[in-house]
Amino acid sequence: MLVLREENELLRAERDIALQKIQQLTAMLANCVVTPAQIAPTRSQFNSLDLLLPPYHQNEDPRQSATLPPHLYQTSNPFPSTAILDPLTAVDLILKGKVDYVRMNKRSDFEVVNSLVSTISQEQFNLNMPPKGLKEATITLGKFLGQPKSPLYTQYMVKIITEAAKSLCLTSNGNYLCQQLLEKCNSEDKLSFIKQIEKDMFAIANDMFGVHVLVKAVGIKELEVASVQVCADSQAHIVAAMVSYGIYESLQTGARKVWRPYLSKCRAAGETEIFEKIKGDMTGHWADLAVSSQHGTISVQQMFEGCATQDILEDLCRVATNEFGHYLIKRFLGLEPMFHAAIFTGPMFNALCNAILTSYPPLATNYYGVRFVETVIDSNRILQRPNAIKYLNSLCSQKDGRIPAIVEVANSSVGRGHLQFVLRHMPRHGDGGLMGRVRSTCRQFQTTLRNSQSGNELLRRLGLINTPSRRF
Repeated sequence: MLVLREENELLRAERDIALQKIQQLTAMLANCVVTPAQIAPTRSQFNSLDLLLPPYHQNEDPRQSATLPPHLYQTSNPFPSTAILDPLTAVDLILKGKVDYVRMNKRSDFEVVNSLVSTISQEQFNLNMPPKGLKEATITLGKFLGQPKSPLYTQYMVKIITEAAKSLCLTSNGNYLCQQLLEKCNSEDKLSFIKQIEKDMFAIANDMFGVHVLVKAVGIKELEVASVQVCADSQAHIVAAMVSYGIYESLQTGARKVWRPYLSKCRAAGETEIFEKIKGDMTGHWADLAVSSQHGTISVQQMFEGCATQDILEDLCRVATNEFGHYLIKRFLGLEPMFHAAIFTGPMFNALCNAILTSYPPLATNYYGVRFVETVIDSNRILQRPNAIKYLNSLCSQKDGRIPAIVEVANSSVGRGHLQFVLRHMPRHGDGGLMGRVRSTCRQFQTTLRNSQSGNELLRRLGLINTPSRRF
């Protein structure tokens, strides 16, 4: 072995000191004048004794080292080796940062790895667990996956990760290990992993950590031609699990993150079967999906705008005034900073604007609906007055014997300011026919309108009651 002169001299001095100490201990034992406590070497002596050890062979069985005397494991590394420790003790030291698991080598007992993976799979149930040591150990385990130089060790890790697949997917560090397996291991290991979690696919897809594992699985790109079928089988297992649980149920949860990359690949490949299946199952349910949850409205926005348009327009009031559904209408109107109304010009945009102005029940009963109506009225300076006239005619309509929408709007918490905005677009002395219709409608339902402050002020503004008040 080539070493520098200075290092060679230093090694010779250390070896001489170690040999001298061994000779002294041998003489003391021969004369029987030593106690067991005197025989125990100190940490500094461990460092000297370690120089006498033969170099570790790379092909040595990891379990064989467990039979060696404990002092032979002490090296200049200040951290103890996991190979001389009980598996649970070793894991405890790893979590406390007393074992540098980043330097782990093949001497580490397989049982330590087993205990560590078990601990990672249960981390969310132990709030007092130190995260740093566990994260470093997880990263180190992930590096060993897919290494051809240690097939036995890798096979053992793949086996225990696959066996604990579901619980690992549901933890912050465990889902990283699962993703590393899907990224680095061969196709057969990937398919075995997918089959292991097949029955729990929806629960994993709906978990904040587990969904990342399934997105990784759906996005696998195999390089070998022989592996393409295995990759397709993995995706088929995932999609089949989503369909069996229910397309609607999966789209309104975190599982929609799994659908998006899969549908993008199908669209690029020209596969239409899955799209026809979704359209058939979801007809009449798009509005329900849009108002069900944040995931539901995002699903409609990202993937199915064209399919959902008719359902949304037919149930516009419920969608536009909903805490989740209103995001969809904001996007259609170009109110989001990342979108522009110019994208939706044409028949789609015009149909939406007309539906907002003529909707029954009316939209302008909460903040979301008021914003949409006023946006449409002001969307075009030329059409401001025509839009306001169309809107007032719709508010006064009693088609099919229904109660005029103006009554519901006036009695709502936002009615006063909104009606003030609409009437400002009407001329004071012109269009007497429309204003006459408004007065006639309000006179007919004035008993109901008097039940709210905004309704009373509307009646005063129209001259239907003479009680002095501030101007409407």
